[in-house]
Amino acid sequence: AGLYSESPLFMDAALSGIHQAESRFLDTILEPDAWSSETMGRKNYLEKLASIVVKKRQAVPVSKLLHALSPDSICQTWKSQALLSGIARVELLTNIKGIPLKSAPLIRKELLDSDDSALQRNIASLKRIFEWPGHRIPHRAEKRGRPLTQREQRQFEYGESLYRASCAACHGADGSGLLPLGP
Repeated sequence: AGLYSESPLFMDAALSGIHQAESRFLDTILEPDAWSSETMGRKNYLEKLASIVVKKRQAVPVSKLLHALSPDSICQTWKSQALLSGIARVELLTNIKGIPLKSAPLIRKELLDSDDSALQRNIASLKRIFEWPGHRIPHRAEKRGRPLTQREQRQFEYGESLYRASCAACHGADGSGLLPLGP
């Protein structure tokens, strides 16, 4: 916990720097002695890290992530809650197709029994992100919003040009990232 540990810009830089090593970083953070005390910055790191892992759709890292929520995990509750929040964020930010699992995710009792409505929504989101034998996500029709006004279209085009000029060099034309620069 240094001077920059709570900075969103530092967090983004740090997470970009671990590109392709998210699973190892997650293993380290989830150790009982690592990050034993909860801070807002640490929760934000875990949320973002969970979102990155889920978006990549790789079986082993996703399984490790979900194991931290299971009854046999020794992960602190606040870490599990942050991971759930990050997983749920994926549903809001992307039109993700169901990620296949070998079995339904197991959730610790203290999380399931919580009166926290946000936590319960995050737990419910697992059924809309993951698929397992006996559970399939119904096909979602693509949502189409209203057409943009002329002013909104100009703003969109301006934002697109700013992205191409300032961001695309590292993040790619579609935002998926360019190796080895990061996501």
